Amino acid sequence: MKFELLPNEILLDYFGYFNALDLFYAYDGLNYRINKLIRILPLHLNFQYANKSKFIVFCRTMSLNEELRNQIYSLHLSNRETDFQSETFLSFLSLNQFANLRSLSITETDSIDSTKIKLMLPSISKLQTLSIISSSFLLNAINETILIKNLTISYCFLTKLYQLLQHMPILKYLNIQRLNDDGYSYDTNRLNNTPCAIHLKELIIGDLQCKFMNFEIFAKQIPNLQILTISARNNNDMFDANLWEQLIRILLPHLITFNFNFDYIYQDQYNIILNKFQTNFWRKQYNCFTEYMTDKQSIFIYTIPYISNKFRLTSSTTRYNNTMI
Repeated sequence: MKFELLPNEILLDYFGYFNALDLFYAYDGLNYRINKLIRILPLHLNFQYANKSKFIVFCRTMSLNEELRNQIYSLHLSNRETDFQSETFLSFLSLNQFANLRSLSITETDSIDSTKIKLMLPSISKLQTLSIISSSFLLNAINETILIKNLTISYCFLTKLYQLLQHMPILKYLNIQRLNDDGYSYDTNRLNNTPCAIHLKELIIGDLQCKFMNFEIFAKQIPNLQILTISARNNNDMFDANLWEQLIRILLPHLITFNFNFDYIYQDQYNIILNKFQTNFWRKQYNCFTEYMTDKQSIFIYTIPYISNKFRLTSSTTRYNNTMI
């Protein structure tokens, strides 16, 4: 069967897999029927690896075509592979011109463009998912409410995270690549007694560099959390299974899944510490099974299946299964 003779339903499913830029470059103008079909699709527009000339032409086209802008449901801008992409995009368009935008991803934008984008965020009324992977993009400067449900950021201080969550009251999913202390202990009297993230269901922290007591104070803000995934490197503070059990029982009563990957500097009698993660609380109540590794300098303990996309293996590494140590 010829491509042009396929039913509309099949063609729409097929076109749905395309990046909008590639879809229009390949099929726009092919025939009247195809033109009509690609103009009723929700479009996903990823400029991360876009050819510069095609990128500029498409931006210019969108700036003149409101119907095309209204088709854009997700947008990804990136300066990582193409310099000044965000600046060029914003010279043609404002984000609040995309009436149906649900998902926005920003990668490595500069401080000037970051400021412009932050000012636009509250006016993107249908935005649900926001991903910011950029060291110059400081979300803590946001002072208006943003009704998003999913947030991914590259870096944040714990005190700034409190401020951020206060302006995102319906957040359900939060992914932070690195979360740091600010260099001092937190006074609970400084924080609002009312939890600010009561709708948060899943929290992922790629590198937790906080004292346990400070993370415990933060946990009071997320009482309805169901899934917690944490990696902590060279952080001995995270290795106390009894403290984690107490935190979960008291502060996270709705937690269903706890995934972790901890490492710390080698100590004598480490087996006593690691065995505490093998009790009935972990194995039976949470189906939380662990493995551990040792090398000349560090101890690693992690839940299985392994959560990280990196696995450190040296000539001195010894790996153990989840039987009692």
